[in-house]
Formats: sequence, C-alpha cells, structure tokens
Amino acid sequence: NISDIILKDYVRSLTPSYDGKIRVTLICCFQNQKLQQANQRSITAILSFVMRWKDPRLRWNPADHSNVTEINLPDYVVWLPPFLFYNSVKFKFVQNENARLVRVSERRKGFMIFDLLDLSRWIGVSFFPFDVQNCLLAATTPLLNSDEVVAREGIIGSFVYAFFHGNDEFDINNISLSTGNFTEFGIEKSEIYISIFMTRHSLYYVIVLIVPTALFSFIATAGFFGTNSKECIMNIGFSCLLTISMVLEILSGIVPKS
Repeated sequence: NISDIILKDYVRSLTPSYDGKIRVTLICCFQNQKLQQANQRSITAILSFVMRWKDPRLRWNPADHSNVTEINLPDYVVWLPPFLFYNSVKFKFVQNENARLVRVSERRKGFMIFDLLDLSRWIGVSFFPFDVQNCLLAATTPLLNSDEVVAREGIIGSFVYAFFHGNDEFDINNISLSTGNFTEFGIEKSEIYISIFMTRHSLYYVIVLIVPTALFSFIATAGFFGTNSKECIMNIGFSCLLTISMVLEILSGIVPKS
C-alpha cells in the first residue's frame, strides 16, 4: 500500500522543502464556470484554484508498486500550502469529502484543485439603488514569501447565472484576474487579485420601493396644501404615514437587507 509507506513517518505540521526551498504554484482560472448567486454581500461562485508544490517525503518507486505513478490522498493527512482571502468578510470552499483530495505523483509533486467557493464582501450603498460595485478579492498564501510562491492568473471563460431569482441584487459585468506582490512586516509576498464588477438591479427597487414611497408622499403633500380643514389634513397625513409604514414592513421581508 503506497499511502501506508509514504505516510508512515510523515508529520503534517512540518513544512516540506525541496533542495532547501519551498516552491508552491498558485493558479486561478475562470473557464466555462457559472456564478451561482450574487445577493446582498455574498457571492457564491464556481472557481478553479490549482495549487502545485513539491514534497520530497511523498515519493516511492513505481517499479516496486506495479508501476503506479499517481495516487489520491485526503487533504487532512498531508501538508497543504496555507490559503487565504484576507480582505473578505468570510470565505469557505464548499466541497464534498470526495472532492478534497490531493493528487501525488512519484516525482514528489502534489496538487490540489478547489472548486465551489462562497465569499462575502462589504459593499458600498451610497448611491443606492444605482450603485456599481467593484469587488476586489485578494488571494494569497500568507506564510510563504514571494520567492516560495509563483502566482499566475489563468483563463477567464464565460460566466452565467445558474440559479437566478427575481430579487438577486446584481448583474456581473466583468471579471478580471491579475497578480502582484505586497510587503508585510518587511517580507515580500505574492497574491492573486480577482476583480468582480457588478451593477445593481435598480429597476426592481424603483418599482417596489421608490415609486410607492414617492406616490404616498405626494398624496400627503397634496392633501396638506389642498384643504383648509385641519381634520382632513390630519386624516390624510396619518393615513399616508400608516400606509408607507405597512409597505416598508412588507418589503423588509422581501428586499435584501443591504
């Protein structure tokens, strides 16, 4: 059993080195993927993150094992390069157990592919409901420096909504990938930038929020200046305020909280 042999004295907490160096390649791709949902401040997307690295402890002689040159191992038994979206509110990889595998070859290489990603980012609402959002996400391996990580932007393919609902807030206009370096505590590190440009569905909010509120406000103003009867003015004013309150109460359970 190859896995038993290579993992016999393996210590997952120790960082591997190859010829005295750590070498991790991080690649991000969008290729024929589907953006699942962009709603409130959460984006669920199918991305392709590939990490490759060399671990000299994961090696065997294929001639001694029926010429087997590649195996799959669970991600929790081997060392993995640390990965982080450091400017997101939260992120997680949504995968089943079978998908979280590390592929290892006899050349001491391992690589891992991340699939479904759930991200949350704060958004600005100063120009609501006509705002355009530029969601910049930065992915990096925080414990490795730029000499140990090679960051590459991959291919950007088509992206469409897989499950679109009427109250989804945004249309995705464009997605771009780029790479760069930054300095943290005097150490230069590599990272990948994912820029997602989104436009809010403003017509939805104009119809269900702005138009009813403006209409009731106009009725209240017209009633105030259209009669000299204080009792009539009070009735119109309170009726409009009550109606607006009821409409906003109903919409509060439908309209996204942002």
